[in-house]
Amino acid sequence: MRLYEDITQLIGHTPLVRLRTGIPVEGPRAYVKLEFYNPSGSLKDRMTYYIIKSALADGRLHPGDTVIDNTSGNTGSALAMVARHYGLRAIVTTPEKTSKEKIDLMKSYGAEVIITPETVRHDDPRGFWAVARKLAKEHGYFDLDQYDSQDNVKSHYMTTGPEIWEDTEGQVTHFIAGIGTGGTFSGVARFLKEQNPNLKAIAVDPEGSVFADYIRDHREIIGQPYRVEGIGSDVITKALHTELVDTVITV
Repeated sequence: MRLYEDITQLIGHTPLVRLRTGIPVEGPRAYVKLEFYNPSGSLKDRMTYYIIKSALADGRLHPGDTVIDNTSGNTGSALAMVARHYGLRAIVTTPEKTSKEKIDLMKSYGAEVIITPETVRHDDPRGFWAVARKLAKEHGYFDLDQYDSQDNVKSHYMTTGPEIWEDTEGQVTHFIAGIGTGGTFSGVARFLKEQNPNLKAIAVDPEGSVFADYIRDHREIIGQPYRVEGIGSDVITKALHTELVDTVITV
């Protein structure tokens, strides 16, 4: 049995497991990457660890500083866990629709959780995005800014993509993922397409989110409330590189 010196060493290298239910026996093989094997329970561990570790290394962050971001829950848990490991304070803003279980998990890692109204627009000063930006600016907090951070994209280009390529022995032909910030999709899709230019990257977006219409015909719509947690957005993000999307599916 391997010994680990700290919790961050458990981030990444999650398994791929074949899907059999609902997949024709003679059809293509489909695998799911079990990102809930990451220590805080989601793939957001990869991004927060990469961004915070990089910021500490180049002097943008120091032990004792405060890190903030808006989240639907998973990033908040990852942020709180990684921040605690490095001796940082974590503040997260999250909408009312976030489940109690996710809020309790964020708090258990030591994060201060600020709950904002669910139905306000992205640019509404009461919303979770605007509140996080306002607090970061007013107090000089380090803003993770997951929706626009290119380090978000890079974290998956450097880890998730190579893991999928290696574990499938280069045989992967299609990649499908939900889009929330777009960082996972963009980082993985870019890496895999560099290895196999014929690979098809398929994005999944919930009804009410703005991504699908923008990807299909570059039409910016006004986002509507949606009940799906973890994916979707009411604003076009810089972490989503739309040129990498071959198909988008609305659910």
